[in-house]
Amino acid sequence: APEAKVHVVNAARLLPTGDTYELGAAFESDLADLIRKHLIAEDDQPPVRVPDILLLNIAGTTQGGRPPVALAALYDSVIQHLKELLILSPAGNEGDDRKNWPGSFAWVVSVGGLATNWRDRATWSNFGHNVDVYAPGDRLVNAFATGEYECTWEGHEGELREFKGMARWSGTSFSTPLVAGLVASRMSTTGQSSRRAWESLLDVAEAQAVPGVGPVLYPG
Repeated sequence: APEAKVHVVNAARLLPTGDTYELGAAFESDLADLIRKHLIAEDDQPPVRVPDILLLNIAGTTQGGRPPVALAALYDSVIQHLKELLILSPAGNEGDDRKNWPGSFAWVVSVGGLATNWRDRATWSNFGHNVDVYAPGDRLVNAFATGEYECTWEGHEGELREFKGMARWSGTSFSTPLVAGLVASRMSTTGQSSRRAWESLLDVAEAQAVPGVGPVLYPG
């Protein structure tokens, strides 16, 4: 989608500082405040350019699978009034049908991951009625830092690996940007709004649905 303008916000800055914290953990209220800041202007601040597509590349469970209160309140106060805003989020990587948020909200497009053959659901991808579409997500080459790093992942602790700006990844966090890019590309070529472009792509995804998986989208 070469005509798209991309604005990246580092949500990892919400993580607690210090030596002990769980990577990826943040207060839901802080996340809601961060999203609000980039959707509406505060008092005496310049107007905010509301994006056409908002990719919330995060996924988390809640106690009892209940909707996160702060994000639900953000929808009621802000998001529902932004009629042309399309929001996407990963379905999660637990390999089951548990609810991950914000993807399980009806107002969010939830994206699952396909295996390397692009015909099967990746074993690690969540599934179920909360997932709207599936896209390739297994062993994708993507941008990464440059340098030598020591592994802390279980089974690879202490291994040194050198990266040169790219890495191979798997996860619904990589399937989701692919779908966002397809929406942006269709907007560029057709002039459709983000929501209309997504509806058109969903028609395509449903027409090429894979039995036992669901609607699927492919690059190109």
